[in-house]
Amino acid sequence: MSEEEFLEDLAVKRLVRKMANRFAKESSTNIRLFCNHVITFTNNFDLDAAKQLLLFETSEKEKVVLMTVFNYLGYTKPGEVEEFSLFTAKALKEMDK
Repeated sequence: MSEEEFLEDLAVKRLVRKMANRFAKESSTNIRLFCNHVITFTNNFDLDAAKQLLLFETSEKEKVVLMTVFNYLGYTKPGEVEEFSLFTAKALKEMDK
């Protein structure tokens, strides 16, 4: 991985954080794009490391949103998610239709 590729991956992290913030404020409905950014980021790093990087320096509400998406994507272990974002979960369910 070159330095340029790493910087591109960090840009995806910023996009994920921005979208998590929007979902925490319940002001975004583009869940498919949000999930695609999360998948793209986790494909470039070890899953546990990617989750830690995405959760680093996020607010409690953003963490709940991210953990809801991680759970939906199958990135969590049983019992790892303590709280779900209802708004995000509804958006994820709508995406399945």
